[in-house]
Amino acid sequence: MNRLSQLLHQRAQLNQAIRAYFARTNCLEADSPLLAPAVIPESYLEIFETLLHSPSLGTPKPAYLLASPEAFLKRLLVRQSGDIFYLGKAFRNGEPMGKLHNHEFTLLEWYRVGSNYRELLNDIEQMFRYVAKQCPCTNRVNFEKPWEKLTIAQAFHRFANGKELTPDNFEKL
Repeated sequence: MNRLSQLLHQRAQLNQAIRAYFARTNCLEADSPLLAPAVIPESYLEIFETLLHSPSLGTPKPAYLLASPEAFLKRLLVRQSGDIFYLGKAFRNGEPMGKLHNHEFTLLEWYRVGSNYRELLNDIEQMFRYVAKQCPCTNRVNFEKPWEKLTIAQAFHRFANGKELTPDNFEKL
């Protein structure tokens, strides 16, 4: 098997394992439109804009490539969808390109109804453990040991030389 074929198999395995994890935890996969009629309210993101041409529209209308499925998923939550996730494409303009970063990328986002941040932290840890067991390509990382969980203050104390996070020094840390 050549390198490209191996990578494609690993990616497919990884996506299947993620979907299997959410299926076994009763979280439904939800689609989101890739082309939206309005910009999502994220002022710090640069969104790809295009024109939608259709005889039924008359004049071309602006449309925007999905930068995040958040707004669409939250609409489903309001309609009592239950726990949901999205695993699919997203697009962000104005970001640096590199070997590991592209303007088009695969994004995983999910919502657990009624869960607090501690439960979501555990959910993330359990998902990584499950995926790691399903995918041989993840064998370079040991997910068996429990993850250390730090508050923001603890993390800044440890990794920012004890400096406190304030609006004045945020960019400098």
